[in-house]
Formats: sequence, structure tokens, C-alpha cells
Amino acid sequence: MYEFVWFLGGALTYKILSKLLGIGQITIVFQSLQYSVLKLLATVAEDVSYIKALKHKTMMESNLDQSIINNNKIEDIRFFDEWKDNCISNIHSSVPSYIKLSFENWKEGMDLLTEYYRSRLNEKEK
Repeated sequence: MYEFVWFLGGALTYKILSKLLGIGQITIVFQSLQYSVLKLLATVAEDVSYIKALKHKTMMESNLDQSIINNNKIEDIRFFDEWKDNCISNIHSSVPSYIKLSFENWKEGMDLLTEYYRSRLNEKEK
């Protein structure tokens, strides 16, 4: 009977420790994944901004009415801000509740990415 209690205690300890280590590993993977997702979003945002600037330039070269161009710019800015908010919202809704992301909005995410690149650059310089 005494050995059975030790066996159950060992099995319970193993189960608890394996769950804790699993959560720790998942957290590390998600932290790495968060940088990858932010890099992808930043690249897409940069490309979209370039395309929008090219579109506005083409509109100006086409001698469209300035009010049409301005309305288009305002609509593009509104759409782009909504897109960024939706991206961050979707990221937060897809991550399990026990994992805390390091950013809450687009600006915080891009600041985190900037800090990540600065730290990597400083590591390479050393």
C-alpha cells in the first residue's frame, strides 16, 4: 500500500511538471511567433503604403479633381487603420488566454518590433 501511494505521488508530480513545462515551451514558441507575425504585418503594411502612394500619384498625374483625390486619400487612411486594428484583434482572439502577448495595439506591436530589431542589431555589433 505504501508503494502505491509513492507511485501515485510520482505520477501526479510527473503530470503536473510535464504540463508546466509544456506551457513554458508553448509560451516560448508564441513569443517567437509573435515577432514573426509582426514582421509579416509590417512588411504587408509597407507594401500597401507604397501601393497607395503610387495610386495617389497616378491619380494626380491623371489630372483628376483634387477633391476626388483627397476623398480617396481619406478613405484609404480610414480603411488602412481599420485593417491594422482588425489584424491585431484577430491575433489576440486566436492566442490562448493563458499566453499574454506583449502588445495591445498596432503602435505597441510596431514599437516592439523596432525594439526587437535594435536588440538584434546590437547583438551583431558586439
